[in-house]
Amino acid sequence: MLTLSRAIEQSGSLVVIADTHGHIEYVNPKFTEVTGYTLAEVVGRNPSLWKSGETPMKEYARLWETLRAGGEWRGEFRNRKKDGGLYWALASISPVRNAAGIVTHFVAVEEDITERKEAEQRQKKLNEDLALSQRKLLKTVEELQSAQMRLIEAEKLETVGRLAAGVAHEVKNPLAVIHLGLEYLLREHGGRDGETSQVLNDMAGAVHRAGVVIGDLLNLSAAKQLALQPVHLNGMLDQCLTMLHVPAAATRVHIAREFAPDLPPVPLDSQKIEQVFLNLCINAFHAMPDGGTLTVRTLLRQLDPAEAHREPGSRSGAAFRPGDTVVVVEVDDTGAGIPDDVLPRIFDPFFTTKPTGKGTGLGLTVSKKIVQLHGGRLRIHNRPEGGVRATVLLKA
Repeated sequence: MLTLSRAIEQSGSLVVIADTHGHIEYVNPKFTEVTGYTLAEVVGRNPSLWKSGETPMKEYARLWETLRAGGEWRGEFRNRKKDGGLYWALASISPVRNAAGIVTHFVAVEEDITERKEAEQRQKKLNEDLALSQRKLLKTVEELQSAQMRLIEAEKLETVGRLAAGVAHEVKNPLAVIHLGLEYLLREHGGRDGETSQVLNDMAGAVHRAGVVIGDLLNLSAAKQLALQPVHLNGMLDQCLTMLHVPAAATRVHIAREFAPDLPPVPLDSQKIEQVFLNLCINAFHAMPDGGTLTVRTLLRQLDPAEAHREPGSRSGAAFRPGDTVVVVEVDDTGAGIPDDVLPRIFDPFFTTKPTGKGTGLGLTVSKKIVQLHGGRLRIHNRPEGGVRATVLLKA
């Protein structure tokens, strides 16, 4: 029959026997094979000889607490071999009692689980890499979808512009003839019959609204050449806000100016860019029918990497780069904000949430095109504190 000592000698597990003071009395050949330490090198020494320092001290504290209470401890160690290499061991440590029931030794039986742990770590790393790749892929898909939508919007804008160039000129002259005819009829017959006068005035109003639409279409399809001159933006914005003093008072809107001092001049077509800011401010007034605060803010700052990209569909040929110095104009209102389902469509041609006769749905479309022609960027979003912010970025 195989004796116990021979079984231990031939065991595929590492076996270590130590006295109650922790001094080693025996290790089997498998221990020497795995760790590189011979029996002569470890007898009388403490198992801390092959500690790697990677197993938390609190784990050793639990081990000794269990053994002193007479129990068996089972756990994993990350140990160090004689040559400095590391190995994983799944250990089971038990007390050995004599005939009187007194603990005289501790026996540790360890299984080398290095291959299994390394395989687990490789699998974990693969899973992490896969999860990271999935996140990157998802982000790429979202960016592609967003870029596709912006390209569709840009192409739609180009199509409207081409149509507008033809339609606006064809309709403008007949409208002018109708307008002159209505003026004649109002002058000659408007005072004779109240009902006739009302009809003629309604017709004149309709022609005027049609003329506004035609004007916006012509702005949309206008040539891309700009009359650029160095413009002091603070002064131009101050003039715009002065022009809006009367409508601001009528709608009980307080205008706040927060202009950064010493802004550098910006090359702008002042007439076109003034149209942009007037449109943004008037939109803000409409968003605050019961009064509120319109804040126009200017600042000079460095562009962060998240903002440094070319908008798909932009034909300006300009691109922002991280670290570019930009002049920023922010137009804030304290209105109710823009519904989430409406926000993606605000730059669509002819899209408007205003009542009939209050807007053509081309104001923001034209404004965005003008800003892009200047190599800039227009963004509109809801503010966390409420209301809407329109942000215009221009290269300094």
